[in-house]
Amino acid sequence: MRFGLILSVLCLCHVKDVRTDEVAPEVVYQWNIVEYEWPNATYRQQLLDSGDYIPQNSAINGIKLYKGDVYVTVPRLRPGVPSTLNVVVKNDTGMS
Repeated sequence: MRFGLILSVLCLCHVKDVRTDEVAPEVVYQWNIVEYEWPNATYRQQLLDSGDYIPQNSAINGIKLYKGDVYVTVPRLRPGVPSTLNVVVKNDTGMS
């Protein structure tokens, strides 16, 4: 199963400040929680009820870019983390 995520990280790009001629990072995307893309709401609720998915325990540890894709790692340091290697996918409403 392929998991998409809503991330609790900032996606930054470099922007040149015309006043100082310096390059500075700018926030492009920002999310508050990690949320996986599930086949349906019922399945998600079953995992929440069983404790197999605890959203607040899915803390992102690493981010890598490869061939235009964004990969994030979520270590299983706490219970309720369904996937450790994930790809961020773009959907119709933005990033997820």
